[in-house]
Amino acid sequence: FKTDIDSTTEGSGWCELISDFNILDSMVEDYQKECLAKESYCSLALYSMKRHLFCQSLEEERWILSKTVDWICTAKPGPDSEHKMLLWFHKCLEVIIRQMNFGAPQPPIIRYLTRLIPHLVALAEDKSSAGLLGAIGFGQKSKLSTKFRLICRSLAAFLSDQTTESHIIVQPSQRPLTIFSPPGLPNSCQPNALITTLQSLLSNKAYAGYRENVSTILQFIGNHNNCMLDAPVLLSLLVGVLYVESKSLAIVKRPPLVRKS
Repeated sequence: FKTDIDSTTEGSGWCELISDFNILDSMVEDYQKECLAKESYCSLALYSMKRHLFCQSLEEERWILSKTVDWICTAKPGPDSEHKMLLWFHKCLEVIIRQMNFGAPQPPIIRYLTRLIPHLVALAEDKSSAGLLGAIGFGQKSKLSTKFRLICRSLAAFLSDQTTESHIIVQPSQRPLTIFSPPGLPNSCQPNALITTLQSLLSNKAYAGYRENVSTILQFIGNHNNCMLDAPVLLSLLVGVLYVESKSLAIVKRPPLVRKS
């Protein structure tokens, strides 16, 4: 547990790692706790990939989604480990799309999204909003990179815009004129609020080098021909542009094989 998977692992290398990876059921809980504590996020991604191979039902796949969302909500990434969480984002989206394509009930997925979106928003914050100082705008400056926070903010906005109180938008024709978000989703995580925040980045000096990316993201979200099934496409586009040198993310950069069901 002391070291994480080599950061130079390429997409094709994951297959070899998965085939060699084994862990006793009695050690799984300790393994997960240790990986989270030591920011060994690639190792957890490997575990989820291996476990997913043996899923035989949609219910078992939802367990993968549940655990991955738990990791995202629990992890305290630093600058050297933040990019590894993108593997978790990829796995979450992969499972969600499979659930939709195979006709799984949507309420459980909506509950996972309702939990995931606020944590993506929290990861995207320029300053911490925790505590008294955070509540009045004097929180500690984020130690996470601008590009990682941009991806978190973009995913949160897109996922929120595709999730209503009663269903997930999996076909453009299903899109209502007004999006009523699921109960429990904070106002700061509503589609309009998140999109407005993204728009404000166009004039934010801290994001000056990412204005073209922000414009592309806004166009993607604003294109109502896109739906929840296109979420992996958005992640692939962003990681491909913002993490060009990261070979371990090749599996995320790879365009999804199936766009729509």
